[in-house]
Amino acid sequence: MRMLAVVFTLSLASATPVVGGGFSPWRSTITLPEDPLTIPALDAFVIADQLGDSTVITSTLARDDWTTHLRDWCAARWEKRQGRLRTALALYEHAAVQWPSDAGEPDLVLALFDQERLGLALALGDEDAVNSIVRSPLRPHHDSVWRALRARVELESGDAAAAVDRMARAWDGATAVDRRHPAFLYGAVAHLALADTAGAVAAWHSSISVMRRPERLRDAGLIWDQNPGLHVAVTRDADPSPTLQFLVRILRRDEALAIVQARLDAGTGERVEQQLFVAEQLYRLREHDRLLAWLAETDRDDWEAEQQARAEGYRWGIARRHGSSVEVARGFDAIGEDWPDTPRAAEAWWEAAWMYELSEQPGEAVTRYARHVEATRSGRFRSSAALRTVFLPWRTAAQQEAKAALEEYEAALGTGMDQAAAWWLMSLSDAANAGDWSGRLRAEHPASPFWRGLGPEIRAADAPTINGFFAVQRQGLGRAANALGLDGPLQDLPESLVTVARIAELGLRTEATVRLDAWARERHSDDLARFRVVAVAFRSGLPEMQGRHGWYLERRLRGQDPDLDESLRAIALPTPFAGTLMGISRSLDLSPAVIWALMRRESFFDADIVSLAGAYGLMQLLPRTASRVAATQGIPEPSPSDLFVPATNLRLGAAYLAQLREEASGNWVRTLASYNAGESNGERWEARLGPSEDPAVEILLISYTETRSYVYNVLRVAHRYEDVWRAGF
Repeated sequence: MRMLAVVFTLSLASATPVVGGGFSPWRSTITLPEDPLTIPALDAFVIADQLGDSTVITSTLARDDWTTHLRDWCAARWEKRQGRLRTALALYEHAAVQWPSDAGEPDLVLALFDQERLGLALALGDEDAVNSIVRSPLRPHHDSVWRALRARVELESGDAAAAVDRMARAWDGATAVDRRHPAFLYGAVAHLALADTAGAVAAWHSSISVMRRPERLRDAGLIWDQNPGLHVAVTRDADPSPTLQFLVRILRRDEALAIVQARLDAGTGERVEQQLFVAEQLYRLREHDRLLAWLAETDRDDWEAEQQARAEGYRWGIARRHGSSVEVARGFDAIGEDWPDTPRAAEAWWEAAWMYELSEQPGEAVTRYARHVEATRSGRFRSSAALRTVFLPWRTAAQQEAKAALEEYEAALGTGMDQAAAWWLMSLSDAANAGDWSGRLRAEHPASPFWRGLGPEIRAADAPTINGFFAVQRQGLGRAANALGLDGPLQDLPESLVTVARIAELGLRTEATVRLDAWARERHSDDLARFRVVAVAFRSGLPEMQGRHGWYLERRLRGQDPDLDESLRAIALPTPFAGTLMGISRSLDLSPAVIWALMRRESFFDADIVSLAGAYGLMQLLPRTASRVAATQGIPEPSPSDLFVPATNLRLGAAYLAQLREEASGNWVRTLASYNAGESNGERWEARLGPSEDPAVEILLISYTETRSYVYNVLRVAHRYEDVWRAGF
């Protein structure tokens, strides 16, 4: 494979990638300078597009200091997002005509351009445009996505049999990354045209099962809506589970339930696991009345033990959500006793323990927590259960019992929050060994809020400048490169990574993210490969990839060298949307460290994500919350699509965080707990803290495991950001 020393940069006078340049603070921090004219037009467009700044986009598209074909391509993508599809198609065609034969772009860039314009022509049903593009692509293509699009051309022209054949060959030759493209979903439509319902369902399930990115799942939702025959075929199939999961992921749980209900009414097919899947989603999304009705109407006499245990768990789980009581605890006890060898039984011991704890029966609770630990070897509750066997005796002043529990279950505590909490409790109560416990805590958990504090230490006004953020991370990349034996972060990049960098440079963010992530995962044990991915992500403004693979690399190489540790910490903590975020943080007097830490926890810097609960974007805002906050801020009510715009999402999310902090009188534990689980829960957990107890105990009084971890880790990561800033200044 050919190796290049540096990644591409774009000259102002030409579209041809040239050797030179390196890192850009504007790309890396996804920030526009005060005067966008001071940076290349392509940079200005891509950054403004990510920020949702239509004013800069319009002015940049009017600039004449970049090549016509690239300007038209960017304009076409912008027009398409605005819903002006005919204008977009005309711009694609003009870009194709203007495309220089010596532009020097990688083959994949040319393929992506042709895929985009052919897909748009097909969506518009413009037969002349489709035929023209097929006859005259930028260059002949042989990639699998192009073949899938050609299959769709045959489908639209009425030759479904040829479409099925071509689509099957395209799928067989496709890479794992290419199979995630929505073009392959039309294989199901082609099978439907031949009245092959089994083939349609198989093709549909194969495609949706490999999709991950929320943008592509939304594309799949449009295809689902346009093909009602597919609904019928899935309903009649022996296993509609992949479609049920897909519908839940795109927030169509009512449709998922309708498919199951139709099968139940018809009395066909294996039903139990499909029923339980939908029941689980109803439970998670708090559709309690519907779930209770389903439980009352369902005959479970012939169910297996695990299925019985899961179904019974829903009933007591709903009761738990409506309040704690010994009766609920005993209901969970019965699950553990009646079906002792099932995974649900182990979970039931955990839930029984919580009910006993909240019913002020700590002795009974500790017994159940211990049973959960002993019944499991892994799982998200095991370390928390081990900690409760220490914390509850500690809180009732049974210090020797607490210490004995720690000795018995220390291996189950893991290496995260629960271990840190147990050591912290011992540092407060084991006088003879307090120094040892404290030393272990500080050495192994240097950013833990259990000893560092329950709020940010650097105020917004004292945070680094945008260039400061950039300088710290760039320096970290350079030092890490040297420690790993490289002359520089971008030394000897494989051509495949150069191509991905170019794709990102052109603003094809989803495509670049998918391909960069796949490249890294194919080389999961290659530390240099991971580092190169982080360097490309930093240079290209892909914070999700920088943070995810930087975090992996930091954990993998931790402890080998102090300088390397410090450098890896810096590059594993992206600072995207820095200009927008810094302005917001100063206006609200919030540390940017907290906002970045919260953003990392909520969305891992992915502006396009939607949760199963219907929360949108970087700060994972529910539409109703966003509307309420917008009203208090005096800005127009945002639509759900507005919440994908980073500037809007960050402004509303940070304003909501500031409101919660004010209501909590500056108590960051309650503030973050309220952000994650609702204001009433935040108030309830704060009220459990005794007047003489250490404020950090409040973290351990949070009922929800997820929220407890959320609060702890947002504070921990905020401290990590601040540590990096201190080290860099």
